[in-house]
Amino acid sequence: MEVNPYDTGTRLALAQLYQAQDQLIASQQLLREGISHYDAGPELYLALAESYTGQGRLEDACALLDSAPESYRFQSLVRLRPKTPAISPSGEYSQGHPFSPKSGTNPIWFRLDGGDWILYEQPLRLDPGEHTLEALALSPEGIPSSKVKCRYHIQPVQPASAPIKRLPAPSRSQANQIQPQ
Repeated sequence: MEVNPYDTGTRLALAQLYQAQDQLIASQQLLREGISHYDAGPELYLALAESYTGQGRLEDACALLDSAPESYRFQSLVRLRPKTPAISPSGEYSQGHPFSPKSGTNPIWFRLDGGDWILYEQPLRLDPGEHTLEALALSPEGIPSSKVKCRYHIQPVQPASAPIKRLPAPSRSQANQIQPQ
């Protein structure tokens, strides 16, 4: 039996075999080579993205899926990706403003100021200063949404200190005009 090494089904089966044998690097290399061919299908992109996600390489998985061709053949890939999280737009905010990414029912992962990706569980409160917040949603199958990235300038909260203004005492004529009812 002859096997076409460039066939998508063959590549996927070999990649799964490599993964079962804990040869993740070989599996990913095989999938990357398949993607580099002009007729690679969305299945190879998905398999490699899921592999990256399993390693915690969310940024790589997003970049890979974002780089997929925008053709009719890849519309299934677009439909499989979760909705991109919605977060407060870039700008200036007061300290204490809650940043609460939303994306339907899919879990959201975020990264603050280039740190590690963390599962979002409660509203974020950012300290004063400049911050970059990145967020993405992850489907149960490990398929990431597109990543959203916003920059924020957080102003410290100023203590409430309104000047106290003393009102003049009413004159006798004004006091006489005020009659109890």
